[in-house]
Amino acid sequence: MLFRSKKRRDALYNSMKKHDRVRTIGGVIGAIVEVKSDTVVLKVDESSNTRMTFSRDAVQQVLESSESSESSSS
Repeated sequence: MLFRSKKRRDALYNSMKKHDRVRTIGGVIGAIVEVKSDTVVLKVDESSNTRMTFSRDAVQQVLESSESSESSSS
């Protein structure tokens, strides 16, 4: 069971990319601005352009992939 969750988590981390909307384990929701090897920068407020840096491990779920929003606007 542990192996499957690690495999799923690794797949999530490898699939994260710029413009994806994600939720962190702390409940913060934002759009990815930058993905680095061990951190991810999220824009959490459009009006003030507030950005926060998190460990990649803090991302719990991809809410909306940039691929799905691109294909729906075509």
